[in-house]
Amino acid sequence: DISTTFVAKFTVPQLKAILKMIRPISTPIEVNTINNFAHKPEESYMRYFIYNFWKSRNNQDPKKAWDAYTEKVKEVNNLFRGTGKPGYETERGEIYLKYGAPNERITVESEPGARPYEIWTYNVLPRHPQGAVLLFYRPAQMVGDFELLHSNVRGERRNTAWRSILYIATGSSSQNLNSRAEQYFPGNK
Repeated sequence: DISTTFVAKFTVPQLKAILKMIRPISTPIEVNTINNFAHKPEESYMRYFIYNFWKSRNNQDPKKAWDAYTEKVKEVNNLFRGTGKPGYETERGEIYLKYGAPNERITVESEPGARPYEIWTYNVLPRHPQGAVLLFYRPAQMVGDFELLHSNVRGERRNTAWRSILYIATGSSSQNLNSRAEQYFPGNK
């Protein structure tokens, strides 16, 4: 009976938001279930799913696991709030929720010939012991928000044409060989 648990107080819109919040830390099977709820949002099943999701992470106190995660979501919302959407729905927010804070975060706002970008590095990630690098950029049509452009992380976006997207004024990276992005992604990585 979940009517006495922490999930009982949520409205249907809140349940849908929670499903979006937990997506970055979900297993592939859980992501599939979340996707199915987007097409057929059955309230009682969503409540059971969310409760069981947190129970599987902390069998003794699922609410404690949920509360700890909501603190992370609040942090992400403060850091990455996008135009018209909460931080947990941005690509940087999703990565932050999935992997935690990067060991290094380099923001490059005004490099000649390049769109604004950020480089995130992680010394160690699960299944990626040699370290990880992710490159986010701000497309011309976006105000304040960044998209993941390229990474060396298995399961995340890899874009061998990242240079042609990031470097706008030159049309090639030949004039940008000393850029921060080139230092982190030399050659054809």
